[in-house]
Amino acid sequence: EILQVPPMVSAIHHGGARLYQLARRGETVDLQPRPVTVHRIEILRFDRNRQSAFLEVACGKGTYIRKLCADVGDALGVGGYAHFMVRTRAGRFGIRDAMTLEEVAAAGDALGDCVIPMDQAVAHLPVVDLPERSVADVLHGHPVPLWKVGASGIPEDGPVRLRSRRGTLIALARVDGGVLRPFKVLAGAGGGVVAHRPRPE
Repeated sequence: EILQVPPMVSAIHHGGARLYQLARRGETVDLQPRPVTVHRIEILRFDRNRQSAFLEVACGKGTYIRKLCADVGDALGVGGYAHFMVRTRAGRFGIRDAMTLEEVAAAGDALGDCVIPMDQAVAHLPVVDLPERSVADVLHGHPVPLWKVGASGIPEDGPVRLRSRRGTLIALARVDGGVLRPFKVLAGAGGGVVAHRPRPE
């Protein structure tokens, strides 16, 4: 874990505006360093003539790679910047799971077969398969008692997936006092998906 001062061109909120908006107006802010996690930095290639390095970085969320390159250059006393970046992984999805814009355009009517189901994006979360009588309640953002869906042993320290008996992801919820409280509802409509936040009680 390291401390990193975020760049002024980041999307972090400050005083009701994002930092990049302040930067565009010529304003500066005294930014405080924030803890970020860098698991690994590996030099894959080094060009002595150009004095450039090709790095592979494994890091946690909130890490600014361009700022990391500048910080490494400053630590070496030579300065540094990121010439280009390629994100090779985000969570459990790697670059091999991705498609180029050309591949998307060429897929045509078969594009639906190439799309990764949303349930896979949150497959690391515990799951509760809802009985049909509870699906409508959840789709309207209503809380559902755990006993009503026959679920037990669900942790209260994080979100859970709510699915229909057919395996369709319909919502994300938190467990609060033995009750599933949806905070993100996904309603299928004509093959598409519409996300909305439940109304406050």
